Amino acid sequence: MTDNLPIGVPSRRDDINTVAAASTMTSSSTPTTAATEAPPAPVVVVKKREKFKDSNGTRVRDEHGYRLRAAGLCTREVVEEGGQVRVELLLVSGRGNPNQWVLPGGGIEESEDGEQAAIREVYEEAGVRGTIRSLVGQFTDDERLARTLLFLVDAVEICDDWEERRQGRQRRWLTVADALASIKTSQRVMLERYIDALSLPPTI
Repeated sequence: MTDNLPIGVPSRRDDINTVAAASTMTSSSTPTTAATEAPPAPVVVVKKREKFKDSNGTRVRDEHGYRLRAAGLCTREVVEEGGQVRVELLLVSGRGNPNQWVLPGGGIEESEDGEQAAIREVYEEAGVRGTIRSLVGQFTDDERLARTLLFLVDAVEICDDWEERRQGRQRRWLTVADALASIKTSQRVMLERYIDALSLPPTI
């Protein structure tokens, strides 16, 4: 998998949203700086979208036959005793392998753009409602013929119950180091790209 878009991610403090419900969640994907306005995300233009059917409905491919996907990277800050802030990333168990941890994501539907697809996938797979903060980048998997747009998502509501949970899907909020150790190997580059952009030490 390769990444091939410039990233437009603001400062860590501005980029990472503090979720109000964090104190009620349990954990098993820098000094504070003044918040700044996030720059606009790069615009991704798909010249041609072709429909095809799969088990989940109508999805689209680009002009080169690559399946178009979207994924969401949700983060939260947990304030520990003493005022230290721990960054946590959201991963979900894999559909085919419940012992494998992945970023919530899936195919872009015919009626959606990448942002809408990312928001939908995060809610369907992780039970988290959110808003898009910025585009992290585009990642190409030549072996699977897929292009994934990864978006940073601000969580605004964390649901206790959601449809895929009843089907066995699990979610975890992990430290950066644990997320890197747990995530599916082919998706590790996505987390590394995000961490590099925010200058986060992987040992956090």
